[in-house]
Amino acid sequence: MSSVRFAKVTKSYGGASPAVCDLTASIDEGELVVLVGPSGSGKSTALRMLAGLETPTAGELFIGDARVNDLPPAKRDVAMVFQDYALFPHMTARNNMAFGLKMQGTPRAEIASRVERAASLLGIAELLDRKPQQLSGGEQQRVALGRAIVRRPAVFLLDEPLANLDAQLRAGMRAELAELQRELAATMLYVTHDQVEAMTLGHRLVLLDRGVVQQIGPPMEVYRRPANRFVASFLGSPPMNLIAGQVDAGVFRSGELTWTVGGSHQGPAVLGIRPEHLVPVTSNEPPLVEQKPTFVEHLGHELLLHFTLPTTTLIARWPTNRPLTTDQPVKLTVTSHEHHLFAADEEGLVLEG
Repeated sequence: MSSVRFAKVTKSYGGASPAVCDLTASIDEGELVVLVGPSGSGKSTALRMLAGLETPTAGELFIGDARVNDLPPAKRDVAMVFQDYALFPHMTARNNMAFGLKMQGTPRAEIASRVERAASLLGIAELLDRKPQQLSGGEQQRVALGRAIVRRPAVFLLDEPLANLDAQLRAGMRAELAELQRELAATMLYVTHDQVEAMTLGHRLVLLDRGVVQQIGPPMEVYRRPANRFVASFLGSPPMNLIAGQVDAGVFRSGELTWTVGGSHQGPAVLGIRPEHLVPVTSNEPPLVEQKPTFVEHLGHELLLHFTLPTTTLIARWPTNRPLTTDQPVKLTVTSHEHHLFAADEEGLVLEG
């Protein structure tokens, strides 16, 4: 396994803004890093540049200590798993998995050994003689993973590999992928727009928007300490409540809503509060919100309470084991120190919290 480094990598197709802009990030040997962001954020382009399927406009790419900008894909020692699996329909699972090794001239006995071991690892040993059309989506995905594993590459590149699976199968495959990565001690770059996949799989996240890195860090660190409003709104389901207002003498105001934020900032700002940090008032303290919810979502394990205020809307999580009377006003406050204050400008950098 090898480390990976993007050094000021840019990819432009000649439009107004580049698909990837000045990407700088390092992936340690044996680390699983998730490139996450909305559609069009540049995450797949970054992966394809590392694979050699796209050429950087500027910057340098390293796998281990080797600069690979000028190396053809076959010389980069990476294996890529695509969203559509890219299996040969006329070949059995066994032959699909073995194809790359055959092209490299690997001895037959070695190919057979590697395929059998990977199939056993992935739980598809009994499926090796079936063709792709005889396999389910999850089984085809395992074959695609097996084809990458048998090559024993320096780096695994996975481009939305679970996107075509249904929700239940996707959840199961997430757990299997995480276990597989641990067992192989593999260096993996994983692309997704699904924040659940990002949070559950990644050792670290590289969060992109419009080709620009917004934040890099462990999933919970990025979730708890977002660097800007985009990160705060992208990670979380439902997303962070963002309330535009003014700060004066350490107090945030938006219409009749007020909250003590402290700090030295004065003027326009955006207050951010996660839905799970809006909690019932348990003392005589003044509430942040005191009104009936306008809508209640029943999600089984919890409720989502929606409140419509004169200047904004708010969502709060509510456990199903806590009594709730929706025809009475609900009093909510904010968990201690669990608010964020962002600049009101376009960048929206974090000010406090």
